[in-house]
Amino acid sequence: MKTDPKLLIGGVILILLILGGVLWYMASNPAPEPSEFPEVPAGPSLGQSERISENGQYHEVSAEYPATTPLRASAGAEADARAVAAFRAFEERTIETFKEQSGLSTLTQEDIEMFGLGNERKYAIGIDYEMYQSDATVSYVFMIYEDTLGAHPNGYYRTFTFDLETGAGLQLSQLFAPGVDYLAVLSQKSREALYTQLGENAVSDMLEAGTTPDEDNYQNFYLEGEALVIVFAPYQVGPWAIGTQEVRIPKTELSGMLKAEYQ
Repeated sequence: MKTDPKLLIGGVILILLILGGVLWYMASNPAPEPSEFPEVPAGPSLGQSERISENGQYHEVSAEYPATTPLRASAGAEADARAVAAFRAFEERTIETFKEQSGLSTLTQEDIEMFGLGNERKYAIGIDYEMYQSDATVSYVFMIYEDTLGAHPNGYYRTFTFDLETGAGLQLSQLFAPGVDYLAVLSQKSREALYTQLGENAVSDMLEAGTTPDEDNYQNFYLEGEALVIVFAPYQVGPWAIGTQEVRIPKTELSGMLKAEYQ
């Protein structure tokens, strides 16, 4: 059977048209230069978290901590790694202490039956965090929730603050100039703010005991924007029902007390 010459010529023309179109597209859309391809980031991205999880027969653990911090960009990879290691060490110690205090390793069958322990009822600890920044610092506030099968879970805090330039961890005293009585000022301002915030729910004895000018009362703090923020955990300045309280003190009210780099 002979092929129709007209069909053969038509097929050749169609192939040439397709080939010409491909060549035109390639000429009009050259491949990008290597520099145009996105860079692959080194290490984890800011905002990512590492997890510590356990699901035991009578306990549960769910904890998170940052995989990296802004210190990587401002103070270097070593400062970032030290901060992340500190977070993990803190969480591991906290979890281990919780398990020891809950008596998980010494539970008896009588304990298990008395507390109704099992899939639906377990000792539990959860740790989450928030990040805050000022011009010179980055702070992390870790929130710890423990359910020891009492009337309600317990909650408390642990904060970390770092100098963005050096990567050094900062205690509250290191924010202030030497010799200033910053605790007396923080005590006064915290009491004034809390009485206003709580109104008729303020319990004077608890509020004033939790705001005396002692370092321990102000150990949980962070810097955000133009303010120093003090975190008061449940029970520190009032009954459980009032929950966590925060006092935000503008840096302008601490003028002359803060070191120049933290003003």
